[in-house]
Amino acid sequence: MSNKSIHKDALGSDELQLWRSIEDQIEAQNKKLIEAKLARKSLNYIETVKNPEDREAWDLLRALYLTGDDHREVREIKDVGVDNAAYHQDSQADQLGKMIQGNMLAAARADKKLKNKLVFAEIMLDKERKLILKKYPRTLNLRVEPTNSLVQEILETQDQRSELKKTNPDAYFAINALEYRNYIEEVQKGNLVQTAHVKICKARMLTNMNEGQATFIHGHLGGGKTELAIVTAKEYLMHKHAVQAADQAFVKWLKNNQNKTKEEKVNKYGNIYYHQVQEYKKAFESGDPEAVEKFTPLFISGSRNTSTQDLFIEKGLKLTKYDNKPILEHMEDLNREYGAWQEENHRALSKMSDKLRRQTEKAAARKILEIYKLKNQAFGTEIEKIEKEIYRGAKEGRPVIIDEINTIPNAVLISLNDVIQSSPGQTTYIPGGDRIVIADGFSITGTGNLSSNFVGYSGTHDFNEAFASRLDIFEYDYLPQTDEGNWDNQTDPEKNELFHIMIAVLADRSGALKLPEIDRSIDKLFKLAQLARTTQDVFSGKWKDSQAQATSSGDALEPRLERSVLSIRNVLRVLKQWNAGQEKDLDKALWEGFLSSITNPDDQSYIFSQALRFGFFQKNEGWNVQVKPVGSTLTGFDEIRSTEYRYRSKPEEIKTPREMIEILYGPMPARQIYPEITFDEPMGEKIEMDRYADFAGKMEELHLTEKALEKLSKDIS
Repeated sequence: MSNKSIHKDALGSDELQLWRSIEDQIEAQNKKLIEAKLARKSLNYIETVKNPEDREAWDLLRALYLTGDDHREVREIKDVGVDNAAYHQDSQADQLGKMIQGNMLAAARADKKLKNKLVFAEIMLDKERKLILKKYPRTLNLRVEPTNSLVQEILETQDQRSELKKTNPDAYFAINALEYRNYIEEVQKGNLVQTAHVKICKARMLTNMNEGQATFIHGHLGGGKTELAIVTAKEYLMHKHAVQAADQAFVKWLKNNQNKTKEEKVNKYGNIYYHQVQEYKKAFESGDPEAVEKFTPLFISGSRNTSTQDLFIEKGLKLTKYDNKPILEHMEDLNREYGAWQEENHRALSKMSDKLRRQTEKAAARKILEIYKLKNQAFGTEIEKIEKEIYRGAKEGRPVIIDEINTIPNAVLISLNDVIQSSPGQTTYIPGGDRIVIADGFSITGTGNLSSNFVGYSGTHDFNEAFASRLDIFEYDYLPQTDEGNWDNQTDPEKNELFHIMIAVLADRSGALKLPEIDRSIDKLFKLAQLARTTQDVFSGKWKDSQAQATSSGDALEPRLERSVLSIRNVLRVLKQWNAGQEKDLDKALWEGFLSSITNPDDQSYIFSQALRFGFFQKNEGWNVQVKPVGSTLTGFDEIRSTEYRYRSKPEEIKTPREMIEILYGPMPARQIYPEITFDEPMGEKIEMDRYADFAGKMEELHLTEKALEKLSKDIS
């Protein structure tokens, strides 16, 4: 068997057609295997029940609604497989399989090395800049030979990562599939999914935290500003500690590995760093108390009642002495006096009823206390200081998040001015306390909603100009999503990040998607993402022109939303309603998960008009939505149905991970290289393809199913 490869242009048309047919057969067989796997998973999740008695009860209950056909189908699914001999006998398929596997693993490893090179250059650039500022604290010029060289290396490495995906279809698939799988994992954990848009905003915040620059990040409701700030601060703390640990471990390794190449050394540093970060994440997610304390940023919930004491130091009076005696000694004296009274009155008390005795004892205790207080009039108190978040953050070197910062009175915010403009290592005055040295790692990040001509947020206000000038202010917008085109002809699929998140919510861990009438379902999901983005643009005043339908009276609806927006939070609620089971279509889920909860009639009417524009609530499906005039009442469910709502489940279909990658990221590059093999049969139109497809069952790993994707991740870690 030859290990050489050949460019497609050197193949005959029949040979090229055969190779492409083999790949098609692999994908077709892979779809069958995924369907079998998902069917088994849907029945075998009961295996997560550990108690044997509970499992037995579940099995008995399940038998009441699972028919014999279902069990027979599972048996048939388990029998799906391929004869090993047939697989090994097929040299053409075997060679193609090895090439695909090799391409994917090579691409994943190359990308990992580029990531290591990138993180090393970024860390070294930060170190160089901090060294310059340490020597010349007030310099504005950080352009020196080392920093210029590192900046250029970072840009070149980023370009290399982008080009790597275009090498061949397997590289394109592997790199994108690893990112797609990460989205799915983050969704399943309930974490913030870090799309390209999120990463851009996060990178700016990380830079500010690293430099001690105060930040104000604003946006409209439901966008996830606060979550982004918390996640970024957590990652910054992990990064800070990981760099320290990586430096120590790398220097120790380097002493015994001076003969290694520069590339090997850089790659080693990156591996040490990423391993350390993963260890921190694992400890944090497991709830390890030390990790939670170390990597959780300090947090302040702002309000109009927030005072300087809530930010810096809270003072109070603490009673420590009474008549120059500690409080505990007074308690002991009182107990002795009360005990003596009980002894003197023991005989009388024993003759009383329980109720009368309790009343007598209570009255005596009160009288003893009053007399004792008259005899001891002098108090001893001291001022108690409780360190609050800004003080702690500045002293300990930790980021501080101030949520809804623009609800705090300006008179209070101005007290932050000196702290904000002080750099790490400088001293600053803390209101209510002493002067302290700002520790490296301290920063303030504020989040809030800004009112505009289109939407007002009660309780918020504009910043004092002097305070605002000290902040890096930027907007965290809703996730990018086009409101034009269809899912199967996207102009730039990677930019439809809202659609990506929605798919990640519904996909299997391997990346496969199983939905009723899948093409139609994907079309509906894409339209839901477009509807969501339209409401977000209108709500935030960024709409371009109105495409709303006219009302029944002929009025044109002004595109304005005052209180309601289909944010990512609400989109997820709709998907949860829909994905609970085969009980309703996406239209009904949109009603129950969002539209029915709107309390502003004009908002509801406008969103209905846009839902109709994107193909929801069609008349031929029993809907009868009428866009109401401005100023009308809220719409109820009975008003939008022309017939009783009854949903009949539709047949479920599968999209493989490979198909999903092309939907989410665009078409793969054409394969240019094939194994160099002499086919042992003449090519012809009627050639039997069965023999070349028999091996497909063993090729499941080529399509990054859950097990294979984990293996690939492990191989490059």
